[in-house]
Amino acid sequence: MSRFRLVNTDLLRDLRVQRGWSQKDLAKKAGYTDRLVRKAELGGKLDVETIRNIAEALSTPHETITLDSLIHDNLSIAKRFVQGYDSLGRGQTCRVCLCSLGPLSRTNQCFRSAARERH
Repeated sequence: MSRFRLVNTDLLRDLRVQRGWSQKDLAKKAGYTDRLVRKAELGGKLDVETIRNIAEALSTPHETITLDSLIHDNLSIAKRFVQGYDSLGRGQTCRVCLCSLGPLSRTNQCFRSAARERH
């Protein structure tokens, strides 16, 4: 598996702006060049360790930014969705379609997904 990942550009930019930082400010705090931050915000792929360092630089005492939150891939998006849903304390999520509608069967699938698999 590649060590390079796409960055969640919208979140990266939003976090940087929320902190009142320029690209150069973030680069300095993370130990990189402003060119690398620009690349990340434009959707370039970065090494996982680089993304982790940027996440650390963006973290505050009240808000921890994780590697998973800055990586933009389907698995990370699904993980964030499930974690967010679970934090609401509203029960389980379907293991197939990740929906939160309707009761789950004993296989942890919603009845719609179970019916689709049978056909």
